[in-house]
Amino acid sequence: MSRPRPYVLEGQGQLAGFSADELALATIGRDGVGYLWDPKTGRPCDDLAGMLTGLPFPFSSDGSYRIDLEPANPVSGKGPFQNGILVDLKSGESIIRFRVPFSDKFGPRMGFTPDGRYFYSAIADSGGGAVATAVWSLPDGNQIYLGKIVEMAISPSGEHFATQSVTDDNQAIMLGLFSIRNQVIESWLTSYSWLTSRKIAAFSSEGDRLVVCVEGGSMGRASVQVWDVRSKQILAEHEIRSYGLYRPRFIHDDQLVAVHQDSTDGPIAICLSKSNRPGIAWKVDSLSANDHWGVRADRNDGRLDIRIFAISADQASPMINEFPTTTLSFPQGDWGGPFKCEITNDASRVAVRYMDHYSSGNGMQVAPTHAIAVIDVSSQKVIWERHDDFRLGELDVQLSPDGNCIAIKTPAPNSAVKVFRLPRQG
Repeated sequence: MSRPRPYVLEGQGQLAGFSADELALATIGRDGVGYLWDPKTGRPCDDLAGMLTGLPFPFSSDGSYRIDLEPANPVSGKGPFQNGILVDLKSGESIIRFRVPFSDKFGPRMGFTPDGRYFYSAIADSGGGAVATAVWSLPDGNQIYLGKIVEMAISPSGEHFATQSVTDDNQAIMLGLFSIRNQVIESWLTSYSWLTSRKIAAFSSEGDRLVVCVEGGSMGRASVQVWDVRSKQILAEHEIRSYGLYRPRFIHDDQLVAVHQDSTDGPIAICLSKSNRPGIAWKVDSLSANDHWGVRADRNDGRLDIRIFAISADQASPMINEFPTTTLSFPQGDWGGPFKCEITNDASRVAVRYMDHYSSGNGMQVAPTHAIAVIDVSSQKVIWERHDDFRLGELDVQLSPDGNCIAIKTPAPNSAVKVFRLPRQG
């Protein structure tokens, strides 16, 4: 069994993942700042900074602006906040100063429109709580909008925001469409007495449809709605039994929608975007970086079964997970859930995180630890594994899209990101 020496990225509090082109590994430090690294050497590569893996990093995509964030400061009863400055890199001048609420799980909520003409951010009050969302025009830095918006999504053209705002009594949720050029919000829905997810919505690639996560009524009740932006009518709605829906998005030429359940790294539900057929087509642990493959691990009569699915609108079935392309079965052993899987872009390798229950020499069972195995799909053999480094706590694992590297974020208080080179294919 090959065990290549890892390199360690100290001081990293969150593992964001690999870029699709394999050129960068993204992390978020315990100071709340995003960092990019060369996955082969572990050296910083800030020249590649931009919008990677859906998380905001210190530079605008065209390199015109830099966001400087001070370390997160805890505020009693309200949570941490950060002081931010938007800097024009050509002139070196500070254009905008603002205060943003910060979460270790989600990072700061801010970003640029795709055309680079506007910058938006959640705004924190003096106690650290989020009270509004502001929009500034660039390069003059004039504030053109300030409103009680909880979340927003941007259309690919940069012309529209989809907004989620709340009434003054925090009881009703309003879904609105914000035309940034006309600086007008048109309210769609004002009668929701429901709560909505952390990430409310996402636009389709053409900007003509909007996927929205809606929760409420009773615990465990949620739905995914697909709206037509022009007619403001629901095109499809799928009810999902879940305690939380996060990060919805369109995939496969907007024919499917994918949404995380229960947590931001929880299982992913995949539905058709143009059909009112109830339910979901797939429920997987994760998708490949190109969204072509899904993978799920379960215990079955003591065995570990790993099922791989080809994801496409043509393969969608009324039955959840009906047609796996491959099932890998491993005999009964120390495979303890909950499981978390990752899969490469060509479905040749799968990484699975599980709980390893083992016994000491005198037969006494000791506390379980995390264990990680990388499996070659064609041979159905474990080609790499780790048992001894990972105690209980939050542990994140990312398999690179080509299957050459695996990155592991170890638990607090001494959290760090370790990156291992995996054995070559074949």
